[in-house]
Amino acid sequence: MSFSVQASNGLETANTDTYPINQARTIDLTTTALPVGAGVRPVVDAVAGAQRTPSSFVSYCENGQTATYSVTGTTYDYSVTLIG
Repeated sequence: MSFSVQASNGLETANTDTYPINQARTIDLTTTALPVGAGVRPVVDAVAGAQRTPSSFVSYCENGQTATYSVTGTTYDYSVTLIG
């Protein structure tokens, strides 16, 4: 899988590299063009599968914290859940 981060204004980051299950990746939003205060959410792409995007946004703040999501399921039937 891989993912990008989408802002509520339509801007989107580049995708992460493709990586297997049981691994994690981060995107440092301070290195992107996304504006502080924007609502953001991940856009997850399963290799040879479906794309999923959670319906809710979190607020991008430069406070050193990380929004963490869990992706569970199979290539075509999976969910993306904010866990912290």
